[in-house]
Amino acid sequence: MVENFLALHLTSNCQLSCRHCYCQNYSPTSTEMPLEIIKSLCEDFLNTELPLKEYSIILSGGEPLLYSKFEQLCDLIREYQDHLILSTNGLLIPKYIDVFEKNDGIQVSIDGDRETHDRIRGRGSYDKAIAALGVLKRIWD
Repeated sequence: MVENFLALHLTSNCQLSCRHCYCQNYSPTSTEMPLEIIKSLCEDFLNTELPLKEYSIILSGGEPLLYSKFEQLCDLIREYQDHLILSTNGLLIPKYIDVFEKNDGIQVSIDGDRETHDRIRGRGSYDKAIAALGVLKRIWD
């Protein structure tokens, strides 16, 4: 288990309206963490006095795949660690499949069976999340 981690809340944007979530629906005016701030936070984190033999930088949100500079961000994170770790609803995974690599840690949120998941996250979201897992499986096989 990695005890040292930096969790970055990239954006409050999300294309779902989950019953339990504090993030807004997708809005083009929603704020994002600037890439320069992310770089500074990563450098500060890695330059601490802590023994950071094992560490992780975790990307979250809202929906981190809605971050407007997601591909640039991935390049930046790979300068600090050899893999991405992110928590996603899965809906945009097919769009970014070329960005992901075999050793990336991608958490796709599933909230139960189809009926339960769709009641919480919106109709059709279960099938899209399951399809995203299938897309990821192809790069991991």
